[in-house]
Amino acid sequence: DVSKYVHILTKMTEILIKEAYLQEVSFNTKENQRIIIENLLYNTQSTDFENNSYRDIYKYDVTTPRRVVQGMFLTDHAVDTALYKYLQKMVPDPSQTIFALNRNTLTILSTLTKPALLRLNLAAIQELVKNSFGLDLVFGVGSVCTTSAASRKSFSEAQKSLMWAKNLVKVPIQFYEDLD
Repeated sequence: DVSKYVHILTKMTEILIKEAYLQEVSFNTKENQRIIIENLLYNTQSTDFENNSYRDIYKYDVTTPRRVVQGMFLTDHAVDTALYKYLQKMVPDPSQTIFALNRNTLTILSTLTKPALLRLNLAAIQELVKNSFGLDLVFGVGSVCTTSAASRKSFSEAQKSLMWAKNLVKVPIQFYEDLD
């Protein structure tokens, strides 16, 4: 009788340890992605990505072709763990696509570089966010980048495209190269 309870407690303990480990891995992944985005896109002095330090530490290769996508929620909301998990499932190539979710913005370094494929993926994200959370989301998309400097340029383009999409033409997804 006692051995049954010991076995049950052992299994429960194993499950709790695995669950805690998975939560820690998820938190570390989210934090690493935030650090990559902040240092790559916001830090204009950083060249560490070309010097391989970030590639080694964060497993991020800046030379992989990506587009910077800047999204904005049109209604205020609290950053939600469920929303983050949904988005995590929707991004292509999760090992190389980096994203960060803030109060009203979503930044994605997407490995989908072909406009048609990226547009489909972003439309699916918009639909999921609208249907599951009741939130409207618009996107601005920058050009393809393969260096730190090009990533910052793509980020700037994505921000300009986003403002154009949100304020002027009211389109849900605006690519920089489509601006007049």
